[in-house]
Amino acid sequence: MNDNSFSPTRTSVAISFRLVLGLLACIALGPAFAVADAALQARIEFQVQHEPRLDGTDVRVITDEGNVVLTGQVRLLSQKMLYGQIAWQTGGAIDVDNEIRVIPATAVSDQKLEEAIRRLLQQLERFQSIDAAVKDGIATVHGTFAGAADVLFLKWRIAEIEGVIRVLIESQIIAQR
Repeated sequence: MNDNSFSPTRTSVAISFRLVLGLLACIALGPAFAVADAALQARIEFQVQHEPRLDGTDVRVITDEGNVVLTGQVRLLSQKMLYGQIAWQTGGAIDVDNEIRVIPATAVSDQKLEEAIRRLLQQLERFQSIDAAVKDGIATVHGTFAGAADVLFLKWRIAEIEGVIRVLIESQIIAQR
């Protein structure tokens, strides 16, 4: 008989042994994940507490195995974006689900929001050729930008306007050499 052959019984024992080792590893790592999640949550909450732009917001941070879920409400879209940015930039975060709702302190008509965005575009020379429209608090911006930094800059500036609950940017970027 060949000594290198495995009997079905030996194979079954080897598989069972691996399963038991895997189960023990999961049991042993469970508390480690809990400690890591508590530390991740504490780091995010610490940064939020030291960010004056987030004062007065009502947001809950939930962590589970490095996954972060943000729930609650804020007054400005820029606050929601900042929460997400803080969570993503915190070491140990694997994924972030930003479920924060933007609820303005006072209702603002789409027309007033559109006027505020147009004023902003006129104040910033490089954005004077950009077009914007607002429907149900969602600002849609169309245009050609000099670079990705301009797109992000404009999105943050529009997000600071109370009443805007979302910003969609349909853009083209001028190729730079």
